[in-house]
Amino acid sequence: MLGLASAIPYVLAIATILAGGLDLYHRWAELREKPLRKLVPILFVLIGLLTLVSLHYDNTEKQKADQDIQGLKTQVQVATKAEDTAIRNQKDNTATFLSQFQRLSGEVADLKTKVQTAALQKRLATVQGELEKTQKALAPAPKATLLFSFVPFSNPPLPQLSVPSTDVTLPVRQDGSVHVQFALINNTAVDALDGDITLQICDHCRFAKEPAGFTTIPGERETQRYMTFDHIFHVSHTVTMDVDVTPLPDAPSFKMGVIYRCRTCVADAGVILGTVYVSRP
Repeated sequence: MLGLASAIPYVLAIATILAGGLDLYHRWAELREKPLRKLVPILFVLIGLLTLVSLHYDNTEKQKADQDIQGLKTQVQVATKAEDTAIRNQKDNTATFLSQFQRLSGEVADLKTKVQTAALQKRLATVQGELEKTQKALAPAPKATLLFSFVPFSNPPLPQLSVPSTDVTLPVRQDGSVHVQFALINNTAVDALDGDITLQICDHCRFAKEPAGFTTIPGERETQRYMTFDHIFHVSHTVTMDVDVTPLPDAPSFKMGVIYRCRTCVADAGVILGTVYVSRP
């Protein structure tokens, strides 16, 4: 079959040449010029020969290509067989290698554990020290607490602390007002910083005049006045403050005090009150 298939191109080429020759024979009478009668047969023969030579060349190249392909197939088969053999050998070598590698990995892991344990012990001690420092830093800082006191009050020299006076007896003046002196005491070891004071008198009282240093806030109660302060140092007290209060005409006493807030003070201290007993003529 291969021989017949390779001969088919030649048969077709020869048939084509014969058909061309037959056609030329029928047209020979039309070629009246003698040079043309000589040239055409020569060209016809040359074309026929070239066609046959081309076919032979193509057939030869195809055979060479087939031989090369067959040779490559043989080489691939040989290489594949060699590769399979190498893979089998590699699997055997890999199994041996993995066994040795696992053994060595176990020894390295043991050594790492011992080294890391010593390092971790040292690191743990460091972390514990840092944790203690952090706990101290995060612990609530001491807060200042202020005390309301009428003036005078017990103010002994250090290291003794001042003792506030929360009850006082004061005379009523001719205009019905009572002049009261008071202060705030800081007996703690913390400075009271950036705060404000709300001076508050009894609901039925009124300010005979505006207390010095205090201001009013529109919309707030008429029985309250306000003051800000930068600091009240630890174990100290403020300067004496004055306020003139007019109680009810028949009131034997009245309450007054302060509400304070500051950045370093205890929160929600509430109202700190004292009692003024009115001495009438």
